Amino acid sequence: MNNSSLRPEFITQVEAIRNKIYSKVKAKKIGGKTLNGELLVALCKGYMEAINKGALPNVESAWFYVCRS
Repeated sequence: MNNSSLRPEFITQVEAIRNKIYSKVKAKKIGGKTLNGELLVALCKGYMEAINKGALPNVESAWFYVCRS
């Protein structure tokens, strides 16, 4: 589906809500480092590895692993 198949009012409203969210929400940071998509995926992988090994995910350890990578 491309934008041409959507109602113009819908597109305008989606853009308005997106702009509102982006203007109000601050980037998430852990230990002073901004969490972007690539880092979020790496963090999730760290959690999955811990869970698959039967352990509880440790946020601090997982973030250290992400920063090291």
